[in-house]
Amino acid sequence: MRPKPIHLSLLSLLLFALCACSSPPPGPVALPAAWPEFTAAPGITAKLDAPREVAAKAALISARIVLTNTGTQPRTLSVPTPCDIEDWRLLDAAGHPVMAKHPETCSHEAQSRTLAPGASLQADVFLGLGPEGLRSGQHYTIDYRFWGQRAVAGFTAR
Repeated sequence: MRPKPIHLSLLSLLLFALCACSSPPPGPVALPAAWPEFTAAPGITAKLDAPREVAAKAALISARIVLTNTGTQPRTLSVPTPCDIEDWRLLDAAGHPVMAKHPETCSHEAQSRTLAPGASLQADVFLGLGPEGLRSGQHYTIDYRFWGQRAVAGFTAR
């Protein structure tokens, strides 16, 4: 006698339950004051285009980061893990950390990317904000790192 097959919907529900239990909670986390030191790569400029105003109850902020090799030699950018390609934190007007990218479990495989002279690398970025939102009328700074290169942009919550 052959056993009855498990229906795909039951299997899907079981897999969803297992994934939901093992996943980290969504959204940003509070960040300790210390953040790894920053060293700019020679000849690389980083620019973060972000809105000047953000709704105080916004769930996310969208922005664009652009790295450009302004030098005359190719530049290789390296980060220790794939999770370090993009990292961010949100600072209040006094420079204290308010939110940060949620920590990820990541393989320890260094990543690198080479930019030719005059070449640019860009990405659309989305910063998921916590349910507590932002304080209306307050100024904030996005401190963003892309391929280890730092860019900042300020905005006011409305």
